Amino acid sequence: TLTSKTHIYIDDVILRLTNSAVLIHDGAREAWLPTSQIEAPETFEAGEYTKVLIPIWLAEEKGLV
Repeated sequence: TLTSKTHIYIDDVILRLTNSAVLIHDGAREAWLPTSQIEAPETFEAGEYTKVLIPIWLAEEKGLV
């Protein structure tokens, strides 16, 4: 994971998608993330390995850090 002062990159695989959220797995846990809080990437595909850029507060809330 890479961090800035307000955001963090989480290495993950996209498991499921809805219109408003994505289910990720970071190798240790699964978490639903609202797409409105994901800064990058802009598009997702199920089964894709990626890095999502999210606010640190959300990563903490979801137990990803």
